[in-house]
This record gives sequence, C-alpha cells and structure tokens, in this order.
Amino acid sequence: MPQQKEEAQPFKVALSTKFVVSSITASCALAFGMGRMAKMSLTTPITMPRKNEAQIDMPTPIALKGKEIPETIYTAKNFDTRKSATIFSQWLQQDPDSVGNVPEPINERLNETHDDEDEEEHLPAGQHLLVDIDGIEADFLNSEERLATAMVDLVNDSGLTLLSYHCHGLSPAGVSCAGVLLESHVSFHTWPAEGVITLDLFTCGCTSLLDSMKLIERLFAIPRNGPDGDQPTVLWAYKRRGFKDQISDLPHNKPGSPRDTFAYPIGIHGMDYKKDVASAELAPNKHAYVYDYIQRPHQNTASYMKSISNDGSYESKNPELFSPNRLFYYNGVFKSSSLGNSEAFESFVHPAMMAHPDPKEVLIYGSATGAALREVLKHNTVTSVTMVRVDSGLMEFARQYLPSWNDCSNFGLAKNCFDDARVKFVDAVAPGSKFDVIVVDTDFFDGVHNQEYLEGLVTSLSEQGVAAFHVTKDRPADMAMVLPHGSKASALDTKRTDFMTELEGAGFAETKQYNEKQVGFPEPRNYVVAFKGGALNWGLNEAQINREIVRRTAVTTVGVSSLQFIDGAKMATYSQFANGKGGLDCSTSSPSEQVCANSGAAYEPRDTNNTGGDKQCGGSPEMPACKHAEYLQQHVAATVVVS
Repeated sequence: MPQQKEEAQPFKVALSTKFVVSSITASCALAFGMGRMAKMSLTTPITMPRKNEAQIDMPTPIALKGKEIPETIYTAKNFDTRKSATIFSQWLQQDPDSVGNVPEPINERLNETHDDEDEEEHLPAGQHLLVDIDGIEADFLNSEERLATAMVDLVNDSGLTLLSYHCHGLSPAGVSCAGVLLESHVSFHTWPAEGVITLDLFTCGCTSLLDSMKLIERLFAIPRNGPDGDQPTVLWAYKRRGFKDQISDLPHNKPGSPRDTFAYPIGIHGMDYKKDVASAELAPNKHAYVYDYIQRPHQNTASYMKSISNDGSYESKNPELFSPNRLFYYNGVFKSSSLGNSEAFESFVHPAMMAHPDPKEVLIYGSATGAALREVLKHNTVTSVTMVRVDSGLMEFARQYLPSWNDCSNFGLAKNCFDDARVKFVDAVAPGSKFDVIVVDTDFFDGVHNQEYLEGLVTSLSEQGVAAFHVTKDRPADMAMVLPHGSKASALDTKRTDFMTELEGAGFAETKQYNEKQVGFPEPRNYVVAFKGGALNWGLNEAQINREIVRRTAVTTVGVSSLQFIDGAKMATYSQFANGKGGLDCSTSSPSEQVCANSGAAYEPRDTNNTGGDKQCGGSPEMPACKHAEYLQQHVAATVVVS
C-alpha cells in the first residue's frame, strides 16, 4: 500500500510576557527620543538675557507726600518657585529724607483729598481697567527693574498707594508682577518674544481711572523698533464692578443709565481701535469726554491706517470714509457720534423748520456742540440765529474736538458755524423778541420743563411759530418710542403725553411727536414739535417736501443737497405715525377716528395728496385734518416753488 503523507502542522511562535513588555517599552522610548531630538533640532528655545538678582535694583514704593502709611497685616505663602529666574518683593516705606522729593501725582483728579468728616464711603464696588498692548520692546518686557519702575510710577502718578509688590522673572523669558494697593491691586504679565503685556488695575471708591489710561500708554507702550517705528497696538476696557445699588452713584454714571462711559465703548474689550481723544472739566461737576473707536464688521484698523498713510490707495484718497467713529460724552452720558450726527440733528431740526412757511428768525437753546446750528444755517430763508445760554467752555471744546459737528464750509459758509455773521450769543432773550422757530436741545439746558419757561417760549414765538424739543434721557427723556399703528400706549408713553399736555397748557395750539431710529443710538430718538398757531404746514407729502427742500436749503460746494439724511420720503413718514398724545395712531379711518377724537388727539387720515374732503374728515369740517387740507389748498401753490 502506498505510504500516506503526514498532515502539515500549523506554525506556532511562543512569545514570553517579558519579551512583549520589553519590546513595547523599547519602542516607546525610541519614539520619545526621536521626537525629543527632532524638537531640539527644529526649534530653538527663546532665552533672553537677564541680569542676576544682585545686579537688579528694584524700586521701593514710597508713600506720597502728605500720606501716612496705613496699618496693615502682611501675610504670604511661597510655593515652588524653581521655575522663576528671579524673585523680588518690596514694601511701602516712608523715608523722612526722601518723602519731600516724591513728585506730586500727575493725575490730579485721582488725588483728591477729603476731610475726615467728608471721607467717602467705601462700598463693595469699583472700577477695573483691563489693558492689552502689542508691539512693545522685548528688553523692556523682560526687565523686572524697568517694569517695576513703570508700575510704581503708574501708581504714584495716579494718586494711589502701593502697599507692596511681588515680581517673578520667568524662565526662559517673561515677567509677572502683582502689586497690592490700599485701594485694591495692580498686576501684569509679559511675553517678550511676542512683544505683549496684559495689565489690569482695579480700585474701589469713587475716583475715576479714565486718566490712568494715558499714563499706562506712556509708561508701558514702549515701541518695539524705537520711537520712529510702528506704534504699539493698545486694546483696553473700563469696567465697573460690584453691585448695582452701589455702583449707580459712581462718577460718570446716572442711575438707570445703560449708555454711560462705563458701558460703551470703553467697557467693551477687543475693539480694533479705541482711543481717549480728549477729556475736560468744563465747570464743577461738568465733564466732557471724546473717544474714537473702530469695531468690526463696520470698520477695520487696516483700512484706517491706509487712509492716513498717503500711499495713493483708495483709502488714502477718501480718508473721511475710513476714519474712526467719534463718540461724545457729557457728564458720562453718551450724547452723539460722528456716524450718527447728521441723522440725529437733521431729523431733529428740519421737520420743525419745514413746518414753518418762511422761517427767518431762529432761537436755539443749548446744543453748544453746534450741530443744531449747522442744520438751521442750511436754510436760505434764515436771517438771524440767536443762541441763548450756550456753555462757552463746551462750545470751545466742540470747536477743537468735534469739528464735524459745527463745520459749515461744506455748503459755502464759514469753516465754523459759530463764526457765521447771522449768529449771535446772548444770556437771555430780550423782552419783546419774536422768533419763527425755537429749537430746544434739552441735553444741555437745566430747568427746561417748568411751566413758566414753557409759557415764555409761546410768548417768544411769532403767530405761526414752531418749537422743536429733543426729548432724551432726562425727563421727559425717558419717553418711549412712538408706537406703530394700532399699538397700545405704554406707561412711558404717559410721561410723553404729560409733557405734551404741559406744552398745550402753556399756550401751544397743537403738539406733534415722531421718532427716528437711524441716529447712532441703540434706541430711537424722540422729538416733539409744538405749534403756536396750529399745525397748518405739518404733514406735507413727499413731493411737496422735496420741492420745499430744493427751494429753501443750501447745496454743497459740489452742487448736491446739503441734507445728507433727510428727504421728502423720510420726513413724510414722521406724520404717518402717532402724532397725537398717548401713543395713539390717528392716521387710520374709523374706529380709530373716534378714539382720537375722544382723546383730544389729531385725526389725520392717510390722504397722500392732503386734499381733505368730507370722507377723510370723518364728516366733520372742524376736524384738524380738514383745517390742514383747507390751508394747503389756499397756500401750497403760493409757497411751494419748483426750481
């Protein structure tokens, strides 16, 4: 029999546990070693030169002249500091031989002293200044001595008291410092290779830290490539801290005021560009601030830098299109911005000017920035403008730092509107004076809303006189926006209605209200127009208003309308909303007609041709709309001229 082949046996490899563990360990060690070698060969650690501790002369905090060192208890705990290249600590001292040589604080406003009985209450609230700076000299950012000197100078020049500070020079580069203030703390950390420092300064109490921003830039923003190189980029924010009940009385903040200097823009961190342009105390407790800012997506710093570079780019040829938005604050309250300036004041002034058939004599209360004056002077019919009780300090401040607010050169007049020959300034209106239009900007006028003052306005108006009121934050500034058709009146509408009732009680025949949203504010601006002899020229249609604009207003030096925002279409919408009191919509047909009649508000049907008629007048020729239509039929042909 043939011999059978044996079946093939499977091949087996036996590996011991020791061999497997050893192989895995060796592979991991080899991979780690190769990775380490690659990192060392491909990257070079940045190690910056640093003095040893014996060579560094750290500044000692010295009590400012006139200040006593307070009694404090010092406690400390040091952890593992082997990563620190250097460690320094300094404490406040009062050397009798050197105290007299300590310079007075530069920031005088932060060094106000109080008598013991007037000592301010230290509430659980304060201000926090957060600063990031890029593009700084690397050697400065790696020098404990220079940085600590800058920190001590910042504290002294701000009128604060540095109790102690502690600095670590880090390896391979960088410095971290923290200073304990009598008022709270100051701290920073640096990245020398990147040219960056982040710093924060917090103080309790009521003294403002706004001016300290300029000190920080002077002391810490040392250009990377010298004074002739690119200037450092500074991002900062100014926050209020604590609880609402306590912070409502902090400076530059009024209770219930969300748009003060703490909130916007200085409370926002990370804007492309933000600069404190100017600040001034114009009178006791009267402060003005101007800030420039750029924020994406509307603007960007790169385009702005091109616009000032003279490099022949589109941006450099049209710099006005890329300039930062300029914000103006008065007593800490946001008043207006360069991007919303034309919209706000054109919508404020021109409806009242157009409501008068031929305004010649105009009176302006307040508005010391010159913006309302600028709009009034755009009317060719004006022969005289009287500005009463203008804050001269604010006016000069506006001349210097708010030039676009008061520039009349674009439509052929003086470079500064205040210098126009038709303008005169008075402390009080002369008895017997009569004006066709009175513009009252309540932002800059105290005590406007008493009955005697309102009656005086009526007396000062001509028979067809019109008065315009800018109702903003202060009473009746908290008035709500004009409500759309059919909406219910809110509690805030009642306050607006009360003010309009006061006007009518003072002698005005009719009052109208309207609002405008596109004014550079997060909410609409509210306006009231009051008529001594009735709203006879109110509510012209779009075509009629446009013809009046052409007839009355100046053109620019390039031959276009001097009105940048207002036109017939825009102005016609103002009379289509709630013109009466109480937020009622009186521009619809019955049954709103009866509601308007019952409320005493004007019933104005939507008749685009303003021709009136029994149907539109609700069957009553005594309705205001009928009187308005009758007036237009008699006078529009004579007053509206096509150029």
